[in-house]
Amino acid sequence: MKGDNDMTDLLEKRLKEQVGKENPFRVPEGYFSTLPDRVCVRIARKQRERRMWRWAAAAVMAGCVATASLLLVRQSGNIQLAAEAGGYNADEVEMLLDYNMVSNLEIVDYITEAE
Repeated sequence: MKGDNDMTDLLEKRLKEQVGKENPFRVPEGYFSTLPDRVCVRIARKQRERRMWRWAAAAVMAGCVATASLLLVRQSGNIQLAAEAGGYNADEVEMLLDYNMVSNLEIVDYITEAE
């Protein structure tokens, strides 16, 4: 064990002779004094980006809901016209569809396949 320590000391001595005792690494002037401000700016930028993506996702979802609502209203108007053409009023057709548990998606699928 003592031999290992002697070898380590010898290697450290040679390294110090070659490189010197001076630290070769330098930090730019004022680096640590401005570091907190730079970190805060980066965090704020990331938060703005996240907020932007959230608003974009919310806008896409709102558009999907609006489009689906318009399609369903249009399809319910088609159901009402079809019911009137068959001699039924729309309330009777709605009651029959609810009683038979026919969903709006099934109605839309049926109508789009028929077209």
